[in-house]
Amino acid sequence: MLKDKVAVLTGGSSGIGKAAAIALAGEGASVVIGDIDEGEARNVARQIEAAGGTALCMRVDVTRCQDNQRLVNEALGRFGRIDIFLPIAGVNSNVSIEEMTEQEWNRVMDINLKGVFWGCQAVFNLMREQRHGKIVTIASVAAKIGGIKSSIAYSASKAGVLVLTYSLAKLLAPYGCNVNCISPGPVDTPFQGTLNEDEREMLRKSIPLGRWAKPDDIVRAIVFLCSDSADYITGEVLDVNGGMLMD
Repeated sequence: MLKDKVAVLTGGSSGIGKAAAIALAGEGASVVIGDIDEGEARNVARQIEAAGGTALCMRVDVTRCQDNQRLVNEALGRFGRIDIFLPIAGVNSNVSIEEMTEQEWNRVMDINLKGVFWGCQAVFNLMREQRHGKIVTIASVAAKIGGIKSSIAYSASKAGVLVLTYSLAKLLAPYGCNVNCISPGPVDTPFQGTLNEDEREMLRKSIPLGRWAKPDDIVRAIVFLCSDSADYITGEVLDVNGGMLMD
């Protein structure tokens, strides 16, 4: 489905990002992984290569504009093109509004929102000039309904990702590029490791399909939006949440 495509993603060392990197490679794409944890990112790249795929990894701090541009430059230097960009790197936060500090607020916004912007900015001119490209961002059901267990900072950062997606979609549509967003509900990854069993069960009961998402549930939607089958879809927020939010 993605043969001969080049996909660049951040946050590829674990969770949804890791599953996305492996799935995109499995569909034939060459994958470039940027992550703050270079060691784990390298393990993912090795897993892809062991399965016959092509992968490159490097250390990237998504909060730094220069790191995002360096990631893009590295991909171009190695493969000569970028067809797909996935700014997946993100952090959770369960800090209450009463205990929220400026440091925690900035940490969440810097990674979840500013990091997405810097990455998209780094590929913007390239995709506009080549007149093709797919960008898929990751938001959250919390962006639409507010956080149940996630903090107000997390919910606000992911709401910002929605508006960023709409804006980029409008800017790039005249150039044949597609920008869409996946909005998951609870996903069973280390990202949710701060929840206790009672909290996990409470969230499960709020999902009509009766279970948490697996990373592959989200990744299948990502692969679709990166494929030619989604060429006429842009500015869309695809809810993948087991019916937790129906709109």
